[in-house]
Amino acid sequence: MTILSTTDDKYILTAKAVVVEDTRDLASTWASKYITNNNALKWIIGNYVEADKANSNGQYWSLEDLRLKSATVNHGPMNIGHQDNAIIGTYVGSEMIYPTSAELNPYIETVGAMWKYYFPEEVQDVQKAFAEGNLYQSMECIADSVTCVGDAGCGQTFDYTGPWGDYCEHLNEGSAARQLNDPHFLGGGIIIPPMRPGWRGAAINDVSKIMDSVDTGGVYDQVAEDNPDGTPAQWESLMQTIVLSSVAKSQDHKKAALAGRLIGEQHAITFNNKR
Repeated sequence: MTILSTTDDKYILTAKAVVVEDTRDLASTWASKYITNNNALKWIIGNYVEADKANSNGQYWSLEDLRLKSATVNHGPMNIGHQDNAIIGTYVGSEMIYPTSAELNPYIETVGAMWKYYFPEEVQDVQKAFAEGNLYQSMECIADSVTCVGDAGCGQTFDYTGPWGDYCEHLNEGSAARQLNDPHFLGGGIIIPPMRPGWRGAAINDVSKIMDSVDTGGVYDQVAEDNPDGTPAQWESLMQTIVLSSVAKSQDHKKAALAGRLIGEQHAITFNNKR
């Protein structure tokens, strides 16, 4: 299940991620050609976008578009929690996966390299989250145009101006699915609950105002469904991380500043000989 949130100008897609252990045999997988035995790197594989099926938030990508544009994520930055100045790696490859199960349509899978040599503490945090079943990666997406599709759709196509804009009422009200045409994936973020939250400078009522403006129930349900072995406390923590990360990317600078404080302090960049 992919969790989707929005900012003023892009979509953020969040899905489970897997840390590749050094002993894992990847010889028969598509990702093996990208993964090298390098002690300075840690590899992460994860699912991103499913084709030809609207997700629970009504977003839709055609298989043909994903086939053509899946590689746009390659060489994009990998950061912590969508913080632009917390880049800790890069995406090196992507592939369309065609499942044999009828329950899942073709989807994009990606492989990324974390710079373990320069960010040993962040890598430890990622490995800990993975061991607990709470590691996610999140992709940002923009598009050339948006089409109103689905049973309630009117079929009109509009120039892309962000998740909301000068679109038809079906798209702006969320009653129809929106097809993102000619998508471009910009990189992504590693989501580690609870993302070292820095709650010290924020009042509870300020947090409530932000959370009230977002469909947190829908995000919570998706987190719980995607991580059935987690606890309610873990689900709540991850939901808050995803919501606040999304708000922090918003062009509403007042909310962005508050959300930045809530997400936590910038991860320190450490240049040393630790591996």
